[in-house]
Amino acid sequence: MVAIAILLVAFAGCKKKEPKGNIEKQWDATPLVEGNIPLPMALVIKGVMLDISYTQKGYMITALKIPMLAAMKGLPENTYFYQEESVIIGNSELLSTVNKIKIVKKDDTSGEISLAITDDTDTPIDMAKISYKKLGVSSVTFSTAIFSRDKQIKEATLETSPEKIKLVKIDDIENELIALLGNLPLTPRPTDE
Repeated sequence: MVAIAILLVAFAGCKKKEPKGNIEKQWDATPLVEGNIPLPMALVIKGVMLDISYTQKGYMITALKIPMLAAMKGLPENTYFYQEESVIIGNSELLSTVNKIKIVKKDDTSGEISLAITDDTDTPIDMAKISYKKLGVSSVTFSTAIFSRDKQIKEATLETSPEKIKLVKIDDIENELIALLGNLPLTPRPTDE
């Protein structure tokens, strides 16, 4: 009886720890780019993901959800696409790319991600930073100017998927997007009648 009482006291004294969040996940970054994907690209790009050191350790992959392209390739609608270097369409840059990163944790719920932006020859041309806070098991708040056309700091709470999302590398997202836009039906203009 004494042994059972000791075990019960020992178990009662153990506090259940809250699970810690991990920044190395796939995050739905769509809230960070809302209003910054130019037309007509916004017609086919339905989401943006930050894959932080999850698929490729030490790298951040920024991928685009393009359901029409997934359908054309016979892939699930929730497939995300990326290429090695930045995609520039007109004067807008869509960061569908792979960048080497360094994660500096301030504490269990906040930190900073530094990423090297390189040119075609892999020469560093810029350094960008994403701050994060309120890191939980399935959400985090990011602050960055990377996805903002006017370079203002934008803050958004991002969610993660409970399961790994498929990323597909393609050689030329720009040409794929242009082809998709060429296949969109033209909507008739309203008339005065």
